[in-house]
Amino acid sequence: MLDTQYRMHPAITAFPSREFYAGRLHDAPGMAERMAAPWHEGNAGLGPLAFYDVRGAQLLVSVMVVQLTAWLI
Repeated sequence: MLDTQYRMHPAITAFPSREFYAGRLHDAPGMAERMAAPWHEGNAGLGPLAFYDVRGAQLLVSVMVVQLTAWLI
């Protein structure tokens, strides 16, 4: 079983670790430093992880894809 991850920001790791790995998924050493970005700091709202309510967005995207496909044909 996966127990160490090498690609995600530690704030992102927390969710799958808790929900799918019973807290056993951990970050490789130095991941917080490696994944740090200036826009993650403070209250800019640009943290490494955000959840948004996108109800209805799939319908909008589907309509846009159909329109784009029709335009390309």
